[in-house]
Amino acid sequence: TTATCPFDERRALKASKSKSAKSTAAPAVPLDDVWGQDPGTQIVISLASNPTYCIQPAGLSAGQGLEAVPCTYNDADAYTIDAYGQLHTSDPDLCVTGVGSDLVLDACDVCGAVFQFDPAGFTIKAVYADTTLFWTTVGGDLFLLEEMEMSGIQAKQMIEDTQQFLVIPLFADTEHPTLTHSPTEIGSDPPTSSSPPSSM
Repeated sequence: TTATCPFDERRALKASKSKSAKSTAAPAVPLDDVWGQDPGTQIVISLASNPTYCIQPAGLSAGQGLEAVPCTYNDADAYTIDAYGQLHTSDPDLCVTGVGSDLVLDACDVCGAVFQFDPAGFTIKAVYADTTLFWTTVGGDLFLLEEMEMSGIQAKQMIEDTQQFLVIPLFADTEHPTLTHSPTEIGSDPPTSSSPPSSM
């Protein structure tokens, strides 16, 4: 059976004569756990093969694509999961959306913006649109492509083509490691010599 997208139901309700009618039908897919995290959780998505690379939009405007870049663990890397499985950027009106084979930022509340993470296979795919398409990096850019045979992929560059990702929750009180002193301050002063250098 095909699941009904909740956004299609909303449009149908708006189009109906009775604006006071409410849908009581639950979606066929439980959307509040499609990422394995509670709605409202901020996450970072990184490459499973190289977790130092995170998925970021190329820019924070509608139509911008996604790309794998070195992680910063700031708002540019972070997405907020909503109750429908959508990924909101730091601009809450922009979500990651599948448009054909492209992954771009666009308006939220569309069926192409609902994705699901599979923790067993480390894959991300659409819930309502073409469910045979997976998030895929190709040369560092992201697309929606059919499942690839992972054993045939050659890692010839720092960002390999992959369909496997890690979903990492961010916590507001987490501090990133920082160096608070120079290495020479640990334990003692820098070594000094009391004798002049010998000449040969």
